[in-house]
Amino acid sequence: WINNSKVKAFLDSYHGPYRVKHRYWPGLLLLLRVILLPPVAFAHSYDASVNLLAVSTVVIAILTWAWMAGGIYKNRWLDVLEASIMLNLGILTAATYYYKM
Repeated sequence: WINNSKVKAFLDSYHGPYRVKHRYWPGLLLLLRVILLPPVAFAHSYDASVNLLAVSTVVIAILTWAWMAGGIYKNRWLDVLEASIMLNLGILTAATYYYKM
């Protein structure tokens, strides 16, 4: 089914910004989102610090992995943009946690 021209065009455009050896990155981010979903979804029933811990752990893991890989994207500005989005996610989670206290 990958030889289908429509699917191949979609996959090529989807994986276009990544370096060839880092084409696994979207799948890794999806896996981390699935792992992050249960603690965040069920945090209303117990302490909200679990959200802060879970999101902080995932953000630190993603930033560390991207830094150790030497950049995931072909364009360096996309690496900076992704890092700023991850840091923004961490800051907003921490601010929400401390605001509720």
